[in-house]
Amino acid sequence: MSESEIVEKLKKGGAKLVVLGAGYMGLPTAVAFALKGIKVIAADINQSVVNAINRGECLIKERGLRKSLKKVVEAGNLVATSDIERACKEGSVYIILVPTPMSKGEVDLSAVESASRSIERGLEKGDVVILESTVPPGTTEDIVKPILERSGLVAGRDFYLAYCPERAMPGRTLYEIENNSRIISGINEESARIAKEIYKIVVRGDIWIASSLRVAEVVKIAENAYRFVNIAFANELALICQKIGVDVKEVIELANKHPRVSIHKPGAGVGGHCLPKDSRILANEAISYGLNPKLLNAAEEINDSMPEYVVSLAEDALKEVNKNLENSKVVVLGLAYKGGTDDTRCSPAERIINLLKDRGVNVFTYDPFIHRKSIEDVLEGADCIIIATDHKEFLGIEDKIIEKMRNPGVIVDGRNILNSSKFKFNKKVVYRGVGR
Repeated sequence: MSESEIVEKLKKGGAKLVVLGAGYMGLPTAVAFALKGIKVIAADINQSVVNAINRGECLIKERGLRKSLKKVVEAGNLVATSDIERACKEGSVYIILVPTPMSKGEVDLSAVESASRSIERGLEKGDVVILESTVPPGTTEDIVKPILERSGLVAGRDFYLAYCPERAMPGRTLYEIENNSRIISGINEESARIAKEIYKIVVRGDIWIASSLRVAEVVKIAENAYRFVNIAFANELALICQKIGVDVKEVIELANKHPRVSIHKPGAGVGGHCLPKDSRILANEAISYGLNPKLLNAAEEINDSMPEYVVSLAEDALKEVNKNLENSKVVVLGLAYKGGTDDTRCSPAERIINLLKDRGVNVFTYDPFIHRKSIEDVLEGADCIIIATDHKEFLGIEDKIIEKMRNPGVIVDGRNILNSSKFKFNKKVVYRGVGR
């Protein structure tokens, strides 16, 4: 089939799209296509996730996703199943969006391999297979392609194989799927063209075709490695500014007024499933070719040290008010790795909490996306409050902190989101920020 024939079959319901993986990226992707009238099957091994989707219930907190999911399920455009092989026998277009977590410093590709094997058992001539999961260079061609070709079909001749790395920001994933630009590559030119036409169903942004699968795979990890290194620079700058005695927030704000400068924000650490992992993938790739990725290794060391830095800020500030860390009630605000989401994967908050507990500290936690309890109740009687996540719900809580905490108290703003001037002349509270 030509690209126009495949797209027409999808649009008219004559072909089904199977999204393998119904997690933080898979479910929004499935919903985005279903909103355009495409018949979509969301395939996932987690039966509770499948059951929730089929009830129209969203277990992921994403802007607009709950309402959109309910709409497409009720319209019959999206169904979920844990019978992966059956789904793959019904599909004509497959998008692999399964997790690729780090395990002992290496990427675990077992879910990608498993998804590929399931597709292989249902693969037919003219089908389209697209990998979106973040993977090391060579994965599409060296791992996915051989598995699919066990079907007896040849990639690029009998079926189409492409790579289109996901590009989205947690908290606004649906919007980004539709409006962000995308990078696509294929095992051959026709595979790339057909994949591009499929994504044009939902993508309003530009779609760029890379010259090879490996180029697109490197582009994805390079994007996130760049951001990871930029944050490491911001974190190191914060440590320097603290010693100099200037406010890093002001320094970055003014430096970024230069048209060719864009320094990221420092903070309590870098978490999530993308930035640390993708930087490590790139570093491992460099090592495999006999290179020494000094910058990537240094960035990892700096970013990994920030949770310990935050705990040290808390300890030093508590000493200033004649308290010790071990006998204090410490409240950690935010469990997610970034604001606006309930995603706690590799969150710096977890490191901070574990470091405190290792010291025997009595730790209390609150996250508006996870807990139903009242923030006021958690803050009551706190000796030290550590902000670990930049949720917008924490903006403007300065007066609440002063009112509820046990005086004298300590606030460690691990995300530099509070108005520090509120604490400047308050002798009951010692404020510490990252590089402030």
